[in-house]
Amino acid sequence: MLGDFTETIDDLIEICRLLYDRRLICSSGGNVSLRIDKKVYITPTGGTLWRLKPNDLVEIDFETGSVIGAGRPSKELGFHLGLLHANPNNKAVIHVHPTMTISFSCKFNKPGLNVVPSTNAGFYIRAGQIPMLPYFPSGSHDLHNRVNELAEDFNTILLGNHGIVVSRQTLLEAFNVTEEIEQNFHIYNLIGKKGRCLTEREKSDLDTKIGRHWPNFDKYSELFSKEFNI
Repeated sequence: MLGDFTETIDDLIEICRLLYDRRLICSSGGNVSLRIDKKVYITPTGGTLWRLKPNDLVEIDFETGSVIGAGRPSKELGFHLGLLHANPNNKAVIHVHPTMTISFSCKFNKPGLNVVPSTNAGFYIRAGQIPMLPYFPSGSHDLHNRVNELAEDFNTILLGNHGIVVSRQTLLEAFNVTEEIEQNFHIYNLIGKKGRCLTEREKSDLDTKIGRHWPNFDKYSELFSKEFNI
C-alpha cells in the first residue's frame, strides 16, 4: 500500500506516474529509488518514468552499490545511495526537475544552507530548511559528493540549475514534500522578493514546536564559503 512502511516496487512505479501527472517531471527527466531490506530499486538511466514497468527497475546491492542482474541504473545512483546510507530510517529518494523549482534556482542563484524562502507554515513544517548547491553537471562525482556531504543533516537539497532531491521514510512522504516544494516556489515566483514570507523567528518557533534542529553554518562554512566563493 502506497505510503505504508512496507512499500513495494509497484508503489515506486505508481509514484513515477504521479510525478508525471503532477508535472513534476517531463520527458525522460528525474529518478526515483526505494530501499527494500538490503536492496535498492532505482529507475534506469534515460528511462521515461511515466511508462516504466516493474521489470524496468534496476536492482542494487545496498551495501556495495553493485548492480544485481541486468540494466543500467540512473546516473544519479551515487547520491541516492549516499542519502539512504546517511539516513537509515529513510527508504525513498526522489530527484526531479520541476519547472518552478528550477526557475527559482536560476533566478536567485546564491548557494547556501538556508536560502529557500518559506511562503507558508505548512511548507516549512514538511520541507524544513533547504540548502542549495551551485550547478554541477548531472551524474558527476562533484555533484554526488556535495549532496552526500550535506546528507547527514538534510533530507532535502536544491540543486542549482538542475532540480530538487528529497529523501524520506516513504515514497508517499517524499512525493508529498516534493509537490509542496514546487508549490512554494510557484507562490514565491508569483509574489517576488517584495512579498511577505515567514521570518527566521517564525520558522525557528515552528522548529521548536516540532522539536527540530538545524546545523550551524560553521559546520559547512568551508564547503560554502571557500569552494563556492560566497
